[in-house]
Amino acid sequence: MRFRLVSKSDPDTILTPQVTSDISRAEFVVTHAKWSAYKEVQRPRNQRNVELLPGSRFWNWGNKAANHDTRFFRFFALKYAGEIEGLLLLSLIPYPSRKSGVQPQFIGYVEYVESAPWNLSIYAGANARFGGVGESLIAAARQASLENGWEGRLGLHSLPEARGFYESLGFEKQCFDPVEKLDFYELTGYKPSRQ
Repeated sequence: MRFRLVSKSDPDTILTPQVTSDISRAEFVVTHAKWSAYKEVQRPRNQRNVELLPGSRFWNWGNKAANHDTRFFRFFALKYAGEIEGLLLLSLIPYPSRKSGVQPQFIGYVEYVESAPWNLSIYAGANARFGGVGESLIAAARQASLENGWEGRLGLHSLPEARGFYESLGFEKQCFDPVEKLDFYELTGYKPSRQ
């Protein structure tokens, strides 16, 4: 599977990153430190100077790596030029689909997905580096869903600011989850194209 990044400073430049599940605990700790420092310096504010707080602002990927057993969860890192540009955590525990009107089936559940803050306009403004990070990570999760017999189906709870992104990838809102207090989205299965 090929992944791609688009340089936000030169949209005609397409880059080929690496998506890997081979990530050390030390890499998670270093990534968390870098991302946290960047987020602290680049505190986004709206026109009335009120600080904007994306839902992922306080996520700690070092803790996530320590608290999720790799027998049941799979991490993906998207790297370019040796730098982690995005992370995703996928549950390997079969998760029941919430899509109504279909036979009971399982989906891969995306626990977390986040792009490095320097790739997000909310932090970096016009200086954001790369587009396509989240899309590439979701593609890797879909591949894992295929490998686990879930036909590429994925589900996740969306932070409010990410709904449009997931909808642009084909995720459909299934319900509001009163426990999580977030909308639950699913991406239906697909058959990979033969090349």
